[in-house]
Amino acid sequence: MTSKPKIHFLIERFFIIAGLAILIATLSAGLYFNKYDEQEKQKNNLQRIHRMLSQLIAPSLIISDLSEVKRLLFMASGEEETFVVVDNDGTIIMSDYEKSHFSKFVSASYKSTSDCKNLEIVYKYIDGKKYLVNCSILKNTNEIAGEKNAGTLLSFTTYKWFSFSPIIFYFVGLLIGLFLFLIILFRRMLYRRLLKPLVTLKDHILNTSITPDIVNAPRELIEIKDAFEGLLLNLQDEYGKRIEAEKMNALLDLAAAVAHDIRSPLTALDIIIKDIKNIPEEQRIVIRNSANRITDIANNLLTQYKRKKNTASDDFENIKPELLSDLLMSLISEKRVQYRNDTTKLIICLEENAYGKFSMISASAFNRVLSNLIDNSIEALSSEIKIRLSTSKLDRKNVLTIQIQDNGCGISSDTLGKITNGECVSSKVKGHGLGLLNAIKTIKKEWNGHFQIRSSVNSGTTIDITLPQTCTPKWFLSELIIDPKESIVILDDDESIHQVWKKRFKEEHGYLNFVNHYNPQDLLTWYRENKSFGENIFLIDYELIGSNKSGLSIIEELNITDRSYLVTSRHEDLSVRERCEKIGLKIIPKTFAVYIPIFVSKHNPIKPVDLIFVDDNSDITDAWKLHGLSKGKAIASYNSIRALKIDLNKYDVDTPIFIDSDLNDVMKGQDYAKELYEKGFRTIYLSTGYSRADFPEMYWIKDIVGKEPPF
Repeated sequence: MTSKPKIHFLIERFFIIAGLAILIATLSAGLYFNKYDEQEKQKNNLQRIHRMLSQLIAPSLIISDLSEVKRLLFMASGEEETFVVVDNDGTIIMSDYEKSHFSKFVSASYKSTSDCKNLEIVYKYIDGKKYLVNCSILKNTNEIAGEKNAGTLLSFTTYKWFSFSPIIFYFVGLLIGLFLFLIILFRRMLYRRLLKPLVTLKDHILNTSITPDIVNAPRELIEIKDAFEGLLLNLQDEYGKRIEAEKMNALLDLAAAVAHDIRSPLTALDIIIKDIKNIPEEQRIVIRNSANRITDIANNLLTQYKRKKNTASDDFENIKPELLSDLLMSLISEKRVQYRNDTTKLIICLEENAYGKFSMISASAFNRVLSNLIDNSIEALSSEIKIRLSTSKLDRKNVLTIQIQDNGCGISSDTLGKITNGECVSSKVKGHGLGLLNAIKTIKKEWNGHFQIRSSVNSGTTIDITLPQTCTPKWFLSELIIDPKESIVILDDDESIHQVWKKRFKEEHGYLNFVNHYNPQDLLTWYRENKSFGENIFLIDYELIGSNKSGLSIIEELNITDRSYLVTSRHEDLSVRERCEKIGLKIIPKTFAVYIPIFVSKHNPIKPVDLIFVDDNSDITDAWKLHGLSKGKAIASYNSIRALKIDLNKYDVDTPIFIDSDLNDVMKGQDYAKELYEKGFRTIYLSTGYSRADFPEMYWIKDIVGKEPPF
């Protein structure tokens, strides 16, 4: 005899448990209602007994025949029930005075006939036991005197926790019998109608072949059989596709790692190329072009990696702050690879102050728009295309301008007019002109930008795309402020990055102390030995070869977020950004290391100021300073807590401080204000756009004000 399949036991167990649950629930409900019915009968019987005793005891109590009263009480009382009479004088009459706990209860709870109402059919705990207490007034009625109160009758009935009607046992027996019968019946039906066909189907599946002779199978099992036949046909093909996808992902990961390793020495090479002056121009051009070519290869590898990783991500299409300089460099690198066999030269020119500037755009849409415009320039037989990124002001707002200039065949005035009017124009055989039209629509409507095109036949075309500059995201560090007393601690597995930082800092200050580490263990050992000595600033790489810890994990482990910056090429990774924003850590993209403004405090005496203003938005701090100048007031403005910390000791503690709440920093403005209060500053205002109701009581804040200057 073959053993029953495991699913048989699972289904049978489920049914038994479900049946038991229903049985228990039914029994519980039956027992509850039976007990309730028994208690109601007990209460009704007790009230009937009270009425009968009242008719017998009242006449004897009127004539003060206490022996008769006691006899009647003795006859009515039993092991489970005790009766007590209280006459009009308050005398307690019992058949058995040994039950003193009842007399004590009556003395404490009954003072007059008005208390009898509170003791009618109630449950009370007396001497640790639960009793059903009832109280009724003894009334004597005769034709001459009328109705007269003779006293009070009280009864104490022991509460029975288990009191059931005999019929409940017949009900339980019947229910258990029915339950056992249904289990036996269901087991037989389950095995014949479901499990036996299912076992047959399983055996054929294990043999990778299915025959249609499954007897007595439900329709659903027949459908499963048919579906499995189709699955067998597609399984091998799907398996092959999955293997190919895994290989592709592995190659993409490897490509990203190679690109990351290439970009680090390229950053150092980029600085060296700028300083080369002692070799001939031709050789400098060859070196520069070779470096650009390597940069293009690395950027293209990373671009392909990001596109693959973000294919299924909705966030990639979302409009959010994007670093334009990075997007442009990656796109131009991709285009150089795409047109490597073409004679067209792609030249990118980024103004220094354009690095580190953001705009609210969609990264993927930006790449499509710019890619289409560059393709148009190449198809216009241009030999040279220049792409410039610069900053300027438009309507008193900071904007970023991307200029694409080519020396191609140009556009006629008629065609230019149609483009300006939003008409579809194309010179391609199969083109419809929708690419340019969609580009203009995206720039204007989705990004709130401006699109301008200028062209003349045989002179080339110039396109200006102006995009609003947005606030710097929380994760990005736009400037690096260093105190000369601080040591610069660098953790990076690439020697070239150490040299980049040393050169950058020496340009600002020649006497800074550097501590170089190339693996996490060296840094951890050094930190434990030196954490109590001096002040340090940490510049830590994210990816460290040969280590299972990331630079971000090390910063969290050492709890040095307020003194650290993450220097990485992984700044475009949304998970890295979100993790840094969560702990208030700033990121320096490795490509930005060459250009990030570095300020070293000179420790020169600061002139007295009328107030100190701290806000992460440079537009607001600039507006305050200009307004202060117009009013003859001197304002010291800072865009980060760290910048103020460096200069704090130069100010008098009586100087008013206005500080924003949300500074995109390691702590809230109100939290740092508390530190300022503890240092002796007493005139501190929270300058915020939030209302007072959004903040708790803060004794260190003098007042909560708006963003407007106080004068």
